[in-house]
Formats: sequence, structure tokens, C-alpha cells
Amino acid sequence: MSNREFSPNIHLVESLDDIVEFTNWLGKTHKNNIIGLDTETTGLDWYSDDFKVRMLQVGDESDGWAFKVDGYEAIVKSIIERWDGEWAIHNASYDVKVLQKHMGWTPPWERIHDTMIMKYLMEPGKPAALKDSATRLISPVIAQGEKYLKEDMKKGGWTWATVPFSLDSYWQYGALDPSITVAMYNKMKPLTIDAMPEVYELEMAVLRACVNMEYKGMRIDADYVKEQYTKHQQHLDKVEKFLISEWGFKPSQKAKLADFLLAHGAEFSRFSEKTGAPSTDKEQMKLFKESGDPALYAIANTVMRYQDLQKTTGTYLKGYLTDSPYNGRLHANINTLRAKTGRMSSSNPNLQNLPSKAKLIKDAFIPDDPANQYLLSCDYSSMELRMLTNLSKDPDLIEAYRKVDEHGEDFFVNIAKLVYNEPDFQKSDPRRKLIKGYLYGTMYGAGPEKSAETAGITLEEALELDTKFKTMYPGIVNFMNEAMQTGERTLAETGQPFVTFPSGRRIPADKDEDGRYKIYALTNYILQGRSAEETKKAVVRLEAEGFDMRMVVHDEVIFHIDKADEEEARRQVEDVMTVRKSEDYPVWIPAESDPGLSRWGDKY
Repeated sequence: MSNREFSPNIHLVESLDDIVEFTNWLGKTHKNNIIGLDTETTGLDWYSDDFKVRMLQVGDESDGWAFKVDGYEAIVKSIIERWDGEWAIHNASYDVKVLQKHMGWTPPWERIHDTMIMKYLMEPGKPAALKDSATRLISPVIAQGEKYLKEDMKKGGWTWATVPFSLDSYWQYGALDPSITVAMYNKMKPLTIDAMPEVYELEMAVLRACVNMEYKGMRIDADYVKEQYTKHQQHLDKVEKFLISEWGFKPSQKAKLADFLLAHGAEFSRFSEKTGAPSTDKEQMKLFKESGDPALYAIANTVMRYQDLQKTTGTYLKGYLTDSPYNGRLHANINTLRAKTGRMSSSNPNLQNLPSKAKLIKDAFIPDDPANQYLLSCDYSSMELRMLTNLSKDPDLIEAYRKVDEHGEDFFVNIAKLVYNEPDFQKSDPRRKLIKGYLYGTMYGAGPEKSAETAGITLEEALELDTKFKTMYPGIVNFMNEAMQTGERTLAETGQPFVTFPSGRRIPADKDEDGRYKIYALTNYILQGRSAEETKKAVVRLEAEGFDMRMVVHDEVIFHIDKADEEEARRQVEDVMTVRKSEDYPVWIPAESDPGLSRWGDKY
């Protein structure tokens, strides 16, 4: 099929004759024994009591069928349950939860293929919306249907909840989706499922586990949140009134803030890409705080504290009140594959990027049954540093971790003893922090200039440390050089630099602002990506063992456990999550849990 030949027949099922025609179609042979499945709903809050499924669509590359669901749930469900082949769903995380909650039917995971997962594997880090992806990969005409529908909705003043089902552009838009999904599946299958089966199976397994977590959600202590919201809103109001009286405006008024800073001698280095106006974002405020100018420091510090308070109050505390009134729980999204490296993240809300008052926010999360249950948090100890040690195979790094694991010694102290040739180097020595910063900076691709800036030392001192370290730990240098050489070779061979993991996962390098590939970043992609794979394998093992997982935040997993079983549950969770020593991994990656928590924030 060429990029312009995509033109399936579309059908609206309105009568018994239509159902007979659809049933006959369903019984035919379908390419790859797969058909597409999709839903159109009143919104995105699938957990809401007033949420409804308006349309269910089924199809293949040749035909797309749209069913009106309202009043016909039983009929629609009985029809789709007849299919015993494979299902192609774009963003199965959403549609599975919708079908499970609102139609009482859970599509069989062993027969689901998620084309969004396939798209992320084929093009890591790039957007994976169905229409946009299919317009580029299948046919440019696909974008037209969405364009017509949006124009009609704008004219009629309709939302997804109110647009008339009889509107041709609405049901036709919906009926095309399963056909588009199957076309995407057939296009991407050779490059994903066939090319990297181990990675695809892992991603589908971890997706299933995370959908179960999202469906259960996490209970919110509503009384606590209301109390904290009221308290913080009152404080925010006082701060705003004070600043208005002192400055004449609120810090959220960006143009006035920029003028105020300019009047105090500020020289901006960051500007809006759209308007060219001076930026008042967090990064620019940090630069003003570090400028050495007392006036700019005071203004920037006040702005950052105000922004932090505003975000805590509005985004998180108010967000929990408005976003989780459904059975008193929050159903945050777990994004299993949105990041280029495969690291998991969360959204609505973003739980791994909380403001400075993380404990205040995390205290809102409690067990379903506080009298009999704890929350359990378990994550990995120095995962990416241990991964660096494993992949670099540097004998001195391995020895440093052996002393940590067998004798409880401090890893960074052990490194510093060799780097500075001081056998009596102590943990209290401020250079320990420098060593730690240097190591993490190296993992993230920072050069001596950035290391010097981060550590607060001169460039000469940073260069001296860099030379010492790379002389004493050649395994790291070899590992980084190998990643760079791989990137340069693949760039020459394919036009794009990338690295490929033993699992088959391929991670390409990004471009910088000047359009040059950041091949140096491939080292970090390997460390993050390989670590993410181990976390995902652990999540799959945990689900197989029947643990009640509720959230994953990077490499931290949150569980519900019975208070009576706390000690045994901690032991079992740590045992299942730990990455054992092997021929590939000379250093184990231990998982460590905290004692049972009455609130998630008790960990901090």
C-alpha cells in the first residue's frame, strides 16, 4: 500500500441488517489475524462517574465500523467478544481502562498489540499520536478527517461530550481509527515486533502491570489535602498582597516582572522562542541568583519561592481536590515508554517532579485501609552508578562496590582515596561531594566546564580531577569511547547515530540547538535505558508474584501491604526486585525498602 492508497470503506451500524453485515465481515480472514479496536468518549477522565463511552469502533485496513454505545452496550459487548483473534489498539492503556470500567469487558492482554508502544519503539522520544503518526507513515489524507471534524465542532459549539452522533464527520472520524490502527500495525510490525521481540514483549507486559496500577489508583486523604490547601492559599494571598504593595504587581505577571528586573540592571540570557521577550522562567531566575548582584538575588529568590508556593498550592493541592473526587483516589498516568531512554514517568500529576515540599504533597497519599495496611516504598540503591560499573567492567570500580556491599564502606570515599592518594580520606571531607558530582556529571555527559560550574571549582581544578579519574578508571573511558564510536559509526552508515542494547532496543541521539547530533549523550542513554529495562523486568516479576503495586516513579515502586505481613513483604519485595550478579553484571543492584508507611511522605 502506497502512502496515498489508504481509503477503507466505513460503516455506521444502525440496524439489524448492519449487524448481520458486520458479523459476516468479522468472520472473514483478516491480514495477520488482527483487527483494530477504538473508543470515542465524553472526555479523558475515564474514572469519573459522568464519563461515558459514546462510540466503539472496529475495523481492518479495508473496513471500519462505528457502533453507537449508549443504550446498546450489551449488544456491542456481545459482538466484540466473538472475535478470538488479535486486537490492535493505539494507546491500550486508555481504552482498556475505559472498556473495563464502563462496559464491563477487559480485552484479553495476551491478544492485544499496542501501536503506540510500537511507534515509541520505532522512533524513541518522538510524539506518537495516532493521526499525526499515521499521516506521516501511512497517508497524508488521514489528517483531513480530523480537520473536517474540528471545523464542524467549532461551528456547532460542540465538545466531545455533546457532538451529535449523527454528524457524519464525527462517526466517520471514529470509524476510520481502527482501520488506521491496523495499517499502522502492519507498517511497524517488521521494525518492532519482528525486529526486537524481547523488547516488545517486555513493554507490553509492563504496560499491563501499569494499567492495573492506574485502574486501582492511590487513595487521597481528602481532609488533609483540604486543610493544607486552605492554609497554603491563605499564605499565597498574603504574599501576593505584600508583593503588590511593594512591587506594584504579582510575580506571575511576566512582562511586568521582566521590566522590573531590567530596571534593577538585569541582563537577560534567555528569551521566549515565540515572542523574543525576556524569559522569567526558573532557569533565568537561577542565573540571577548566581549573578552576585544582591538586588537581583533578592528579586529572583522571592520569585522562585513564590512560584514554588503557587505550584504547591494550585497544581498539587488544588489539583488533588479537583482531580480526585472519584472514590477519594487519584488515578495518575504511568507513562511506560514516552521517554527516549525507556524510563517510566508519571503525569496528571507528575509525581517524580514535585516541588521542594515533596513530603507535604506525598503525605496526601495513604493506604486504602489505613487501619490494616501500610504503603511500602522500594527502590534501587545507586542504580545508574552500579550500572556504569557493570557496563564499564572497570576492576577498581567493581572493587569499590565490593567493599560497599561486604563491609558497608562508602563508595565515594573509596573512590576519593584512590583519586587523591589519601588512604585516610574521610566521609566528612568536602571533596567527597566533588567526587560524587563529578561521577554523576560524567554519567550525564557533562564536560570539565560543566563539572567546574556545578561543583563550584575552577576549570583548572576540574581538568585536573578529570585527568586523574580517567587515568585511574580506564574502564569508564573505554565504555564512553565505545558509545561514541558506535554513534559515529551508525551515523556514517545510516545517517543517524544510535546505540543498540543486547535486548534489541535502539536509542538514537538527539540534535542540539545548532542541528548537530549529541553523540556524547549516548553514554547516558545507555545507562538510563539499561537501568529502565531492569526496573521494568522487576515490575513484571512483581506482578507475576501477585504484589499489589500502585505506582512507579522512575525506579521506585509503591505497594499496598498488610501491616501484619510487613517484615515478610519487605523481604519478598526486595528479593524479587534485586538485580543479581551475573556474567554481564559483576556488581549486583540491590533493592531497598523503607519500613511500612502510613503516608507516602513518611519516607522523607
